[in-house]
Amino acid sequence: MRRITLVVLAGLLVLAACAPAVAPPPLPPQGDWQAFDAYAAAVIDREMARYKLVGVSAAVVDGDKVVWARGFGWADEAGGVPAGPDTVYRAGSVSKLLNAAAVMQLCDRGALALDRPVTDYVPEFSLRSRFPPGPPVTLRLLLTHHAGLPSDIVGGMWGDDPPPFTTIVARLREEYAAYPPGYMAAYSNVGSCLAGVAVERAAGEPYAGYLDRELLAPLGMAHSSFAPRPEVVGCLAKGYDRDGREGRDVGIRDVPAGGLYTSAADLGRFLAMLFGAGQSGGRQVLSPAAARELLREQPASPLDGTFRIGLEFFLEYPELAYAGRIAGHGGETYLFRCHVLAAPDHGLGVIVMTNSAGARSKDAVVGLMKAAVAVKTGLTPGTDTAVKAPPPPGAPAADPGGCYGTAAGLAKVTSGARPELEARGWRLRLTPGEDGWLTPALLLGGAVPVPLTLFGKDVAVAFRTVNGEDVVFLRDGPRVSAVGKRCAPSPIPPAWLRFIGGYEFVGGQNLQLQLDEFRVFLEDGFLTVELAAEGESGRFVLLPVAENEAVLYGLGRRMMETMTAAGPPGGERLHFAGLEFRKLQAASLLGDH
Repeated sequence: MRRITLVVLAGLLVLAACAPAVAPPPLPPQGDWQAFDAYAAAVIDREMARYKLVGVSAAVVDGDKVVWARGFGWADEAGGVPAGPDTVYRAGSVSKLLNAAAVMQLCDRGALALDRPVTDYVPEFSLRSRFPPGPPVTLRLLLTHHAGLPSDIVGGMWGDDPPPFTTIVARLREEYAAYPPGYMAAYSNVGSCLAGVAVERAAGEPYAGYLDRELLAPLGMAHSSFAPRPEVVGCLAKGYDRDGREGRDVGIRDVPAGGLYTSAADLGRFLAMLFGAGQSGGRQVLSPAAARELLREQPASPLDGTFRIGLEFFLEYPELAYAGRIAGHGGETYLFRCHVLAAPDHGLGVIVMTNSAGARSKDAVVGLMKAAVAVKTGLTPGTDTAVKAPPPPGAPAADPGGCYGTAAGLAKVTSGARPELEARGWRLRLTPGEDGWLTPALLLGGAVPVPLTLFGKDVAVAFRTVNGEDVVFLRDGPRVSAVGKRCAPSPIPPAWLRFIGGYEFVGGQNLQLQLDEFRVFLEDGFLTVELAAEGESGRFVLLPVAENEAVLYGLGRRMMETMTAAGPPGGERLHFAGLEFRKLQAASLLGDH
């Protein structure tokens, strides 16, 4: 899930203000599933036209049954094969929901336990750490993304013949923990993969075979597998890029985190089992307690802001808060998109899958869930149901002035009677508002404050002290996120100065990714790294912690992970997330330009 980050906020707001709003069709009346069909078709047709989608399949679950399922467009455009409810797609990270269900099934059988150390099941698991000894990594922490593991080991993740996912254990021995266990939520495919290793060890057989037999088959998910079995991939849709052109699919190493092949109708059967207290087709696939636990809100950290999670089910959908509890997850591969939503208070589930990389599947699935809730319950969004963001966590910072490493680079705050924030060429005036939040206004020409509310955006920032650290929080509508923390300027080790410059990927890595730019430079006395790929860019404060190691300083996914420097003068190389980069040009100390 992407969030607006503090230092690119102003630019995004200007662009958003220029985009025309598209009014959705009116929601169908209560009890009218025929009107729901027309509404769903209108929503999906609009999304297909807007994002150049080739094929879409969708399904709705009511209680223990799939009550609506349709395909739109093409599973194979050139071959003239239409998309349908049983068309197979790649589910991406929605795979994690089935992985978590497998963990809970083995907990039911006494082979696993959520709060035991992972080393009880994977004894060779280890991770380097710079933190004092603390609580162990457990399956619960893995399935709630609170284990402190790196987000990804990208090297080897995709390819025509990727290595087994179990090799992630050996790769982790060379990586550092990003955070202490329990410190904050930071999404990690690596963590979900490690939970899959525990499943395979406890089951005593290959992962995909166990899930096929003990989970997917009992649920009647005949078009699903974690392995590319001929009977499943024979129904697989072709994948298409952002321009609607047919693309080439590749395999994935991280099978438990993103390797599921499935259909919209099959995912509906999975949700129906959860709504049925773990039963499917007269068989108790999960205990009622295990089914509840998957959807139950798990313990949170003060640094999580408003983010809440079950066991892999995200519980953060404020646009649907009027309908009660909402749980879901999205998934992406290079050519496929998927999103699953569940409203357990009403026994409703919605699935949307597409074979097009340009999709925004969350938009469609939220629209369909609003319509399904309206049909079953009569509930509709109202002006009085908007969710208000809570006050920022922690205590007010004594003096917010200073520098902060954030998820989008260096931010500088000037305190005093008229505090300001400056980052990447933008200046924002900060005005005290309610509940301790500071309301930003864009300083045009460096002098004229323009409130961001003029762009229709409800955003604010706060500088707080949490667990002894000065943290910057961002409020984006009802959502609150920790996006950075204070960093003090300090001398950069001379060994790091020769690594300033531009870099390229070292060859032989099938990443399905076009790298546009990778450079290391100085910005206001801080070592900084910037990466741009496929139209998106990231900038991070690179804080040296050793002669050959530095961390991407801040809070959130991929932050506080370690980059390693190696190589003699003229042969400098950087290593990060399992990737290797080779220096292209001579060092430059000119800084950002």
